[in-house]
Amino acid sequence: MQIREIPPEEYKMPLVWIDLEMTGEGKIIPWSEAPYKDAAERTASGNLPLNVFLSEWALMTLLNPNRSLANLIYVGYNGSPASAIHVTRRRSVDRKRQKRERNVSCFIFGPKNAGKSPLLNSFIGRL
Repeated sequence: MQIREIPPEEYKMPLVWIDLEMTGEGKIIPWSEAPYKDAAERTASGNLPLNVFLSEWALMTLLNPNRSLANLIYVGYNGSPASAIHVTRRRSVDRKRQKRERNVSCFIFGPKNAGKSPLLNSFIGRL
C-alpha cells in the first residue's frame, strides 16, 4: 500500500494539531503510544520536526493503514479517501522462468548508530 503525496494547496491542517508555518514542528503528537512513542527523536519541548513527522506518518501508514487514513481525513484531506491510497497489483508470474517478480519498497526506521546501513548492505550483498 502506498500513500500519495499531498500537494501543498491541499493542506488544511488545524492549527491546534500542527503548526508548520510558525515553528516547523508539530504541537500535538498523535503517536504517544508504542510503537511510535520511541521511534523518533523529539525536540527539547517534545515536538516533532517536519522531517520526523513525515517519517512517523510513513511508519503509521505501514503499520496501520486504517489509522493513517483516519488521521488524514481528520487533518482535512480534501480528496476522496479512496484516492489517498494506492494498492499495488499482485505479483506477476513469469511463466517461462517460473518465477514471481515484484518490486517492494522497504523502509528502515531507527536511531543513529542502530545498524540500519549494515542491515541494508547485508541485503544487497555488501559486508
